[in-house]
Amino acid sequence: MSDNPYQTPQSHVGNGSDSDYGTVHIFAFKGRLGRVRFIAYAVAAWLIVSIVSGVFSGLLGPQIGGMVSLLLPDYP
Repeated sequence: MSDNPYQTPQSHVGNGSDSDYGTVHIFAFKGRLGRVRFIAYAVAAWLIVSIVSGVFSGLLGPQIGGMVSLLLPDYP
């Protein structure tokens, strides 16, 4: 064996097969969560919360607007 740390490795590196990778469990609480998957989950959660809050604010907007006049009687 050579003492040169910059020498190329002499081992055989083959192509990986699909069996080299584990299955992806979407709702698992164990294991690693990659950066890209974390960002994708965060964006998906943000979209769901935005849509739900938009629907609720659209449905409850007129009722809440009427309550503002009760709290602030001089409000135009």
